[in-house]
Amino acid sequence: MLGNELAGDRNKAHGNEGECANPSGNIQVANDQAVGSSRSKRLRGSAAGCLIESLGCVEVGRMAREIYEARNRVGESIRDLLEHARQRKSAGDRRRMPAKRKLLKAAAGIGKTQEFAKVAQQYVSEHDLRILYLAPTHDLLREVADKLPNAKLVGGREQVGQCQRTEVVRKVTELNQSVEQTVCKRCPLRDKCQYQKTLRSISAEQQGVVVLATHQQLAFMWKDFDF
Repeated sequence: MLGNELAGDRNKAHGNEGECANPSGNIQVANDQAVGSSRSKRLRGSAAGCLIESLGCVEVGRMAREIYEARNRVGESIRDLLEHARQRKSAGDRRRMPAKRKLLKAAAGIGKTQEFAKVAQQYVSEHDLRILYLAPTHDLLREVADKLPNAKLVGGREQVGQCQRTEVVRKVTELNQSVEQTVCKRCPLRDKCQYQKTLRSISAEQQGVVVLATHQQLAFMWKDFDF
């Protein structure tokens, strides 16, 4: 219900406290101008009904507007960061223009990933920006990949078809050693390895791209790629 207006009077609740002017239990929601659509939706289900019943139309409407405003602020922060990166790229000598760092803190469900995908896609297509997106797990990265179909996901070595020496990799990982330094650099199968082929294709990419990788993969990707 982000940025939406509940049917009926958005400024006051009707009838008894905690009730809406919709006794059927079906909640009519219409997107307002902030969302940019006049299409209506009918929400059915106990979750929405309970929310309205417990908080009332006015309170839910207020919460929806706050979430919408929070998402906008997240999007603006991401855009500001990528715009600074674009300017650094255009400047040529990046040492003269220090990198900008931002720490965004927002509750789950605000829409951080969705806003990132929207802004990143624009800067990749319009400005050939290379963006490295890191997350703790590949499961989280796949969620981002669903929203960015042109992004390149660096899969894990343990995934099917990636590495042919997964048992060796597992043992080295258990010893908290660098797999790239300990195994990959000396591996006789390196040239045929699908995992290494993915890394080489990203390194050779000349156009803008969003690369999705885990935090652990940053250690060696940072050296090999000019982000």
